[in-house]
Amino acid sequence: MPKNIKRFYYNDLNLFLSLVVDPRKNINQGKDTLVEEIMDLVNSSWGNYEREKIENVFLNLDQIILGRIDRELCFITGGKWENISYQNNKIPVFRIGLTVVRKFNKKGEYLWKKGIMSRGTSALLKNIILKKLFTYFYIAFRTIEPVTYQSIIGNLEYVLPDYRNYIHPNDKEKSVAFQISEIISHGCKFDVEKFVTRDAFRANLKLAQDKFNEIEQFTNKEIRDFFKTNLDYGRGDAFIILARASFFYFLKSWFKNFLIKIFN
Repeated sequence: MPKNIKRFYYNDLNLFLSLVVDPRKNINQGKDTLVEEIMDLVNSSWGNYEREKIENVFLNLDQIILGRIDRELCFITGGKWENISYQNNKIPVFRIGLTVVRKFNKKGEYLWKKGIMSRGTSALLKNIILKKLFTYFYIAFRTIEPVTYQSIIGNLEYVLPDYRNYIHPNDKEKSVAFQISEIISHGCKFDVEKFVTRDAFRANLKLAQDKFNEIEQFTNKEIRDFFKTNLDYGRGDAFIILARASFFYFLKSWFKNFLIKIFN
């Protein structure tokens, strides 16, 4: 078991989340078993995935979150601080890496619409935000899944690209998104106006096609149409998502959602 971890429990989902800081140091015993669990999770929901990316990329992030239901690994996410700058000034950017929810658990229960991703990413963001109480920073990640995008806009207000077209990126944010695109999908063309990395999943077009086949099941029509209009799943396009974060932004969003729950 990992050492020096934080645990969260959500009774309504019977979900245990374990946040591991610096997994390179704090996951030693049982690492091979954990890699096998992650491989099984990713393969069951995404299809074939490279073991090397789990061992050399995911487990080398600054922190990761493992989510279990009845001891079965059903969720992973994680992130790291990237070396990003604009006009010789360092820009704090926390990049979220591989994020996967198991589609069906051992009992055959469908897990994708239970809010597991929202709980997991929220726990990751809270831990980062609480360490940056008096400064703002950016959160960035690549995605072809509307549900991942919806999860981040549910926690933060300033998210690019904006499917409503209310928020427009400045030159600094365009530069940051381009640099993140290069880190994740080196050599791919980046559409700086749409925040789209062309051919990002060119090496895994089956995954992109599978995600496109599932997109009609997504209930938010505006977000669904936004993804279908801007991404060519046939060539493996993906969005780079960039969100401005701070304790103030997070608290404001949390309070707004709290009021919505009360009055609905």
